[in-house]
Amino acid sequence: MPVSQDILQVMLKNCDNRLERFLLMLVSDLDGRHVKLADMDGSMVDKVRGLLRYQSNPSSKAELLKLGPNTMKSYFEYDSSRRDNNPALFASTKGDRLSDQELLSMLTKIAGRSGLDFNEQSLTLQSARAAQNPRLVSKGASRDMFYIHGIVSHPLRRQIVELLGDEGPLGFTQIKNRLSVRVGTLYYHFDTLAGIVTQGPDKKYMLTDAGRDIYAKLHSAEYAQSGEVLSRSLPSPSSMDRVGRILVPSPLIDALRAGSPVAILGAVLVLGIGAFLVYQARLETLVLLLNPSSLGLVLSPTLEAVVLEAAFFGSWIAIYTVSEAIATVLFGRRGEHLVLLVGSAYCLIPLLLFEGWWDIVTNITLPTGVPALTVSRIILVILQTWSLGILATIVARVKGLRLDKSAVIALAIAYLSILIAYVGGV
Repeated sequence: MPVSQDILQVMLKNCDNRLERFLLMLVSDLDGRHVKLADMDGSMVDKVRGLLRYQSNPSSKAELLKLGPNTMKSYFEYDSSRRDNNPALFASTKGDRLSDQELLSMLTKIAGRSGLDFNEQSLTLQSARAAQNPRLVSKGASRDMFYIHGIVSHPLRRQIVELLGDEGPLGFTQIKNRLSVRVGTLYYHFDTLAGIVTQGPDKKYMLTDAGRDIYAKLHSAEYAQSGEVLSRSLPSPSSMDRVGRILVPSPLIDALRAGSPVAILGAVLVLGIGAFLVYQARLETLVLLLNPSSLGLVLSPTLEAVVLEAAFFGSWIAIYTVSEAIATVLFGRRGEHLVLLVGSAYCLIPLLLFEGWWDIVTNITLPTGVPALTVSRIILVILQTWSLGILATIVARVKGLRLDKSAVIALAIAYLSILIAYVGGV
């Protein structure tokens, strides 16, 4: 049977009952051996040793064939479902022995559903165009097979398509609970499946015509046969995705989603150290801008400390609020509020570095003779860009947005910082 295990699995999915599954597995093990299927009796199967005793013709000597574990499993499932006493290995639901023609017709139909040919003379299954040179996608087949494989190559996206194809329209919460995934993750994959999955008037998700076509192709032999080669042809992650993984490692996102005490403690440390450093360095925080404070001229040290630290915490809340609002209103990404609140604190880490730098350079003279303020402005721009990159990545991963969309949110935060500084005359 010159077909791969992947194609065999596709064919098993296309079997309608236990009889068909066992028949297919048995023919697979026979691998072209000439046997009269209709003449086989149940007594020919050694249930203990997993052997089949058969004869190629009535005058030949009986031979033994070791059946595979999956074949024996399908045999026990089929045998346990029978309610007749017919000694035949293959019997109809009425208990009548099935003829060779009926069994061969059954195999031909299974092969046809899977896009294969069944050779009744040799009892073998083969690709419909086996006589031609092997092709990645056979002539006349859908030209979007590469596109299909690229879209559903992720296990979760394939599960979504198969779930909607099997059960029909489902609500967001139903899909989320059935697949046990986070809100942001599900939103991200729905975004990728645009044009394949859509929402009906009742807000339930369903497959489009293209989605139903893809669902059908997922169960075809063409998809399974080309899958391995196609997966090697898929493009590697984009440079933006690779940069995002460097800026925010996946373990951190997983820890945030799981509500890990370590992730929460990390956010608390960032906020605590940041609040301490802005007072030490006497810096005002304007979202992602830091500016030397002159509050010491009009306020007592204690009150100045309170104002500077409150501004730092206020900037964190402002970053979260704007990110949450844009993700929810503009991109329709609801949920994961606390995860984003905690995660947004990590985008302040580069600002902590600048606060430490400023606290140092205000007390020393740089050996280059370049004014400390000039160098500091350059460093601040670099660290702000880093902060925006971290923020965009966290929003993308938590809210399930593509990085280009979360970058819009990061840019909005940058413009907000500039606007506040401009209005305040900084």
